[in-house]
Amino acid sequence: MVLACAGSWIPIAWLAAAGHPWQSGAGAAVSAWVGFPWLFAVIFVQAGVLRQPLMEPLGITFAVNRWWLLAWLLPALVLLVALLSGWAVFGIEPVHTAAQLIAHKRAAVPPDQMAQFDALVADHPPSNPFMLILYGLPAGLTFNALVCFGEELGLRGFLFREVPGGFWTRSLWIGLLWGVWSVPEVLAGHLFPHHRVEGAALMMAWCVLLSPSMTYLRVRCGSVIPVAIFRGTLLALTRPAFDLMYGAGELVRPFHGATGFAAFALLLAGLWVHDRYFAAQRLMPEHARPRDRIAAA
Repeated sequence: MVLACAGSWIPIAWLAAAGHPWQSGAGAAVSAWVGFPWLFAVIFVQAGVLRQPLMEPLGITFAVNRWWLLAWLLPALVLLVALLSGWAVFGIEPVHTAAQLIAHKRAAVPPDQMAQFDALVADHPPSNPFMLILYGLPAGLTFNALVCFGEELGLRGFLFREVPGGFWTRSLWIGLLWGVWSVPEVLAGHLFPHHRVEGAALMMAWCVLLSPSMTYLRVRCGSVIPVAIFRGTLLALTRPAFDLMYGAGELVRPFHGATGFAAFALLLAGLWVHDRYFAAQRLMPEHARPRDRIAAA
């Protein structure tokens, strides 16, 4: 944790000290970097200090099962549930026509670029806005999964193995450590540039809420790779989520606002139902020999 946090927080501190906003080019570079210290820290400790293998002990396996496909597609389902909750609870109608999408994009175009924007739309008219979800899925399976792999190798790879306790205890502690690590980038302007303190508190709660679902996927998939795909797909669909819930505030919009919380709570409930009524071997009950139960599954 010390190595991972130092490697991530020092560039964030430099960004803040230099006065660069998170939305700048320097901020984009730091954002792309912050997950990699987990990878280097795990390699250093696992291979350099412990002198143990890297692959199988940390869940780097390629035995594909149906849960891999579910891990890839679940973020799209979560987004649809978040959009519905935003419509039902907050009265924010999802952007569901190309005309609405064009109007929202046009409102943000500077006057001197309006003619160029209109010409571009005329030459390449957009399709239905919900196609943005389909366009984002391949990125979650490829480039974004690689970006998230190092972070997940630390969280659902190394810490998953080292943190003691059963399903809920382990998920809670990993979620708390994940949240602590995430706070500085939120305070620097990531995701909540206009509500940084509130956003940091939300990010802590979000990590704790999402951690059990990701632990469940980690065990059912039998690998850390599909968990990185899940995170990568969330990352790929973040921008479409903003477009589809245009006008929602930072504290409301998916995936990290209130609508995201509602959707991820329903996801956890759905996984609990699967574990309770459909799984051949349960993971979630907290009782004797929890480590053996997770390992056996």
